[in-house]
Amino acid sequence: MIYFDNASTTQISGRALKVYNEISKTCFYNSSSLHKGGVLAKTKLEKARQDILNCINGQVGDRLIFCSGATEANNMALFGLTRKNQSILVSVGEHPSVYNTAMSLLQRGNEVDFVKLNSEGTVDIDDFTQKICNKKYDLVSIMLTNNETGAINDIRSLCEIAKRANPQCVFHSDCVQAFCKIDVLVDNLGIDSISLSAHKINGPKGIGALYVKKRVGFNPIVYGGGQENNLRSGTENLPAICAFAEAAIEKCEVLKSNFENAARIRETILRRFDDKGFEYEVNGSKRGSPYVLSISLDGVKGEVLVHKLEMDDIYIGTGSACSSKSSDNRILSAMSKEKGKILGNIRLSFSANNTIDEAEIVAEKIIQYATELRNL
Repeated sequence: MIYFDNASTTQISGRALKVYNEISKTCFYNSSSLHKGGVLAKTKLEKARQDILNCINGQVGDRLIFCSGATEANNMALFGLTRKNQSILVSVGEHPSVYNTAMSLLQRGNEVDFVKLNSEGTVDIDDFTQKICNKKYDLVSIMLTNNETGAINDIRSLCEIAKRANPQCVFHSDCVQAFCKIDVLVDNLGIDSISLSAHKINGPKGIGALYVKKRVGFNPIVYGGGQENNLRSGTENLPAICAFAEAAIEKCEVLKSNFENAARIRETILRRFDDKGFEYEVNGSKRGSPYVLSISLDGVKGEVLVHKLEMDDIYIGTGSACSSKSSDNRILSAMSKEKGKILGNIRLSFSANNTIDEAEIVAEKIIQYATELRNL
């Protein structure tokens, strides 16, 4: 089996799985309990929190709020960092957990504006600057790495523009596809809040986190027993949290070599296409994340090609798994892609588990099946 759909989810690593199982068996206590077991669980919880904060250069007093995943983290960010009637700016290229939350806020009476994308899939700087200069936004949310195309936004520059226009503006970034793949250091980016997910970095599903900088106001959206410093109630999922931290540490240790491996895999596929004279179009910039390769194939339906490949135990995607039931592709449409290219879109996404040999096999199979489909 060749798995090139790592942007949707990844296989849990051996190290993370070992930690998950150990904590489940030996430290199953509730971290809010006052007895010795509860104290032990609390100690492990806070160590995991600090381990992840270290990966992003979080400072003393900054908050890392554990939750059920990045979808909840993004919901927490947009609902928790804004007040009634405040204005919000997001890009049209955001993950559904940001885009649809922004739409919900719009329906609730908040002012919400959307920034355009350019042809490479990154935020249109001119449109962003114009909007920022024309209105005082309370919250801006722009993702670092796009999950559909791998396009990387210049978050530091965008944040500087937003803060110059309104120093009180809170800047959030969905960093799910960037964390542990490129440097995600909150001090360098200058941002106030980021969302993270474990299952995109070979950790377990069902666990994510929202980072919020100290002194940034935050209103909880989940109430109950006051866990996570009264910011997100509910008994913490300690095995998953500790496995999340282990996966993050593991990935941070080899971030550079994993990045280079992903780049080689991406280049191998494109070179094989070029060597065979195969017609394709890359969606996004070559300066984007090497972990994601979005291509459009004229005369081919991406969904049909996905199913042809799975017969050979090759798994790829057509875009965001969270949008797989949609007949349109909001991201590619925002990049002004023609309908035929949107229908012919496939997404290959890589992890450290993938190899050059796999890349060559997948490239050959795509050429073979796409050619057959074009000739029908």
